[in-house]
Amino acid sequence: MSEGKFSCVSRLRDIFGYETVLLPVPVGEKGCREKSWPEFTLEKMGDPAYLKKLESGNVAVLLGEASGNLISIDFDEEEFLEAFMDGNPRLGGSTFTKGKRGGNVFLRIEVKLPEFANLKDHEGRSIGELRSGACSTVVHGLHPEGVTYGIVNEAPPVRMGYDEIVWPDFVRFPGQDEESEQNDSPVEAPLLADGKNVRINISGV
Repeated sequence: MSEGKFSCVSRLRDIFGYETVLLPVPVGEKGCREKSWPEFTLEKMGDPAYLKKLESGNVAVLLGEASGNLISIDFDEEEFLEAFMDGNPRLGGSTFTKGKRGGNVFLRIEVKLPEFANLKDHEGRSIGELRSGACSTVVHGLHPEGVTYGIVNEAPPVRMGYDEIVWPDFVRFPGQDEESEQNDSPVEAPLLADGKNVRINISGV
């Protein structure tokens, strides 16, 4: 089906890939109001009425397996985002968006997906989120505080293994204890819904 009259949808699919499910979000809001949206599949993207709805407000991407293992890593402040990007130069070529502050970097994970996690610093302050399955991130439209969401880098999401991500030493995951914080080697952090662990690197190198 031609998407010629759906300019926003066509642009976003060119950037994020045609394996990505897009979600309609009311203007000036962050959350999709569609019933059962975490269960949406690519079948939705073939419905002209759904595509028309996407053109009328904000647009988010559905993260996780439904969108080809797409995840986003969101940092609330520039200093944390810059430190993360410095440690992961490969992600400098990936899709990158900005809202009111900080920014989101998108990538496609090979093999097993991590679960959603709140990212905190040494003092327990929230500094961002790792968003995966059953999560969404707004990439187009108007932020609740009036600024416009922008796609800073319109390159497609980089594909890489989760264990290739280098986490700066200020990042703390849920369940990470003091002993693991002081360990310079990769540690185990409970990030998977099935109770298994994924390896993260907190050494900052």
